[in-house]
Amino acid sequence: MNLYDGAALPLYYVVIIIITLIEKRQKTRIPTADTTLEQLNILYDSGALTQEEYKNELTKYFGGKQ
Repeated sequence: MNLYDGAALPLYYVVIIIITLIEKRQKTRIPTADTTLEQLNILYDSGALTQEEYKNELTKYFGGKQ
C-alpha cells in the first residue's frame, strides 16, 4: 500500500460530498412565482433569505407600512 492508496478514499468522499451539495443547491432554485410576495415566501422558506432580509423585503413590498 502506498501513500496514494490511502489518500484516494478520502478524496472520493470529498467528491461525493461536493456533488451532493451541488445537487441540493440546484433543488433550492426559485420556482416560478406568480407574485413578488409568493417569491419572497419561497426564498424565505428555502433559506435563501434570513429573517431580517425577509422582514426588510416585506416592508419594501408593503410600502413601509407595518
